[in-house]
Amino acid sequence: MVPVLDGERRPTLLPTNSLNHFGYGLEFDATGSLGDLHIVKATPWVKHDEHYHVDFSLPCRPFSEYQTQATGKN
Repeated sequence: MVPVLDGERRPTLLPTNSLNHFGYGLEFDATGSLGDLHIVKATPWVKHDEHYHVDFSLPCRPFSEYQTQATGKN
């Protein structure tokens, strides 16, 4: 999926569940916004096999923090 920022421009999880087809049913507007969510934009480049690679200058949180946010458990 695509990296997104919340209303305070902090990295956050894209809300995915069966009701929004696990994120595929989300509709961002032409500016890359959906409510308080904003798509992180970057310039793609092609490396090989005709698939795209994108480098984001967005720092990542440790994976354990994402698990805590997703499950509500420490």
